[in-house]
Amino acid sequence: MKKKIIFIPIFFIGMAALIIWILMLLWNWLMPDIFALRLITFWESAGLLLMAKILFGGFHTGRKGWHNKSHADGGWKQKFKRKWAGMSDEEKEKWQKKFGTVGKCRPQNAGE
Repeated sequence: MKKKIIFIPIFFIGMAALIIWILMLLWNWLMPDIFALRLITFWESAGLLLMAKILFGGFHTGRKGWHNKSHADGGWKQKFKRKWAGMSDEEKEKWQKKFGTVGKCRPQNAGE
């Protein structure tokens, strides 16, 4: 068990270093030729990665983030089905005239 506890932090540090190194290699391969920028060091690459994380919120893991929220209400398809079931025939016809029945998103199947 102690070997596993020691291995886990070393693994994550190694993976972080590998990602930073790959970012540095890609930058140094592409950016100087494309945009006439200078080469960067390992630590500058680490700073760029951290800045991207802060600005764009990438690298989501697990069930965190806006794209993985639990859908207690069943998600957009279930919401649409409930909305469709509550529409009158006139509203359903208006919807079909406006949006049609293209592809898999066919309103007449929504109430089933």
